[in-house]
Amino acid sequence: MQELNLKTFEEKIQSGEETVVLFYSPTCAHCKRTETGIEELETEGVQTFFGKVDITAEPELASRWDIQVLPTLLFFRNGAVKDKKTGFTHKLIINEAIKKLSE
Repeated sequence: MQELNLKTFEEKIQSGEETVVLFYSPTCAHCKRTETGIEELETEGVQTFFGKVDITAEPELASRWDIQVLPTLLFFRNGAVKDKKTGFTHKLIINEAIKKLSE
């Protein structure tokens, strides 16, 4: 999972590929659990780009995307948000949301 900043975030979501972005804080326990699930999906070969944004380092991105709850997952396709999940999200739910991106 790649750490994204303001510049790389824009490049990734505009690339057209399906992208899942985790907005997190380093001190958030639920964020760490969600990140572990995403890392497992990567290991299992899920073909989606996974990125993460530390809201303490990138407050402008958190504000722009109206991040109110941590963790927040945004699911992008062709530069647009297609789904949003807040709070701890199990990897199976994340995987189902990714499958729906292709529909």
